[in-house]
Amino acid sequence: MGNGCYREGFQITCDESMTHPRAILFRNEKHNNDVELINVNITTGEARVLNKKISYVCFNGTSRNISGGLMFLGYSPFVFSNQQNKFVAIGCRTLAYIVSRAKPNRMYFSGCVSTCSSPNSTTGDGGPCNGLGCCQAAIPAELKFYSVFWSNTFNDAWRFNPCSYAMLVEDGWYKFQVQDLTGLDFYERNKNGVPVVLNWAIRGSPCQDGLMKSHDTACRSRHSFCHNNRNGNGYLCQCRQGYEGNPYLTGGCIDIDECKSLDKYPCSSNAICMNSDGNFTCSCPKGTYGNPYVNDGICIKIPEKFSHHSRVILGKYLIFFLKKIKLLKIQKNSFYSDSHFTTIFIKYYSNFACN
Repeated sequence: MGNGCYREGFQITCDESMTHPRAILFRNEKHNNDVELINVNITTGEARVLNKKISYVCFNGTSRNISGGLMFLGYSPFVFSNQQNKFVAIGCRTLAYIVSRAKPNRMYFSGCVSTCSSPNSTTGDGGPCNGLGCCQAAIPAELKFYSVFWSNTFNDAWRFNPCSYAMLVEDGWYKFQVQDLTGLDFYERNKNGVPVVLNWAIRGSPCQDGLMKSHDTACRSRHSFCHNNRNGNGYLCQCRQGYEGNPYLTGGCIDIDECKSLDKYPCSSNAICMNSDGNFTCSCPKGTYGNPYVNDGICIKIPEKFSHHSRVILGKYLIFFLKKIKLLKIQKNSFYSDSHFTTIFIKYYSNFACN
């Protein structure tokens, strides 16, 4: 990736020194730590990487061999995801814990105990890490480095469980296997690393009301907005509803043609789907009715007989109504005429009687 093609802290380099090229997210030569990238999720601000820092301790009855598990993300915009990772320890009579500084001047300790009297007393292959053969613990937010430590007193199960392991790993990835208690099999199977999830964000600037006022905003697409990151400071960019793509690029958020993705945006097969900029409409054809937006929605044709019958009934009621109005007008005019005639008759008769 050449200069000018990435934001500071987000450079990805290609390592071609091995048989299979690797995408390296960043290197930390001080701690001999190459972080190999697996994939990136732009929407959630996550990056899956390989964690090669699997710590183990092996006993032989009189001595022990320890391989440390320090992992350091340096001053990069990445932190370990506290929602997607767990600290996992594997073994019998095993106490492992991590020590870290999640925030300045604040040390953090987290660990767990796994115990079993024999391989047969574990949860069995595929069982949960509930403390019988393996255990797990949560980690805090904003974690950028950790180091694994072991208890010196938990070492009396070496005859059937010579080696124990500890690692930070993606939640749900590890499935317990009884054979992981009997030697270095687990380490040999995963010496290239285990998956761990990192959270990333545009650090140093908050997002206010979804809009970035700074000219250096990372949200370059005009159809994008920003939202604050949940793990540490900073913000992420996202395409607005009705658009998809890369909000960090100019013109990166493009209109979704919902009419071509009816599996995601339901519209009845016999309805009319019309795409528009950032939206779409789905309507039943003329002469049909129904809700075409719902799953398995359908537009039902209005029966001809029912339609003709309705028009006949409506026509009859209209004729009746008009006749009724005409009759009322006639009665009203007749009332006024009769009243005038009666008044004249009474006046005339009264004059005649008096004479």
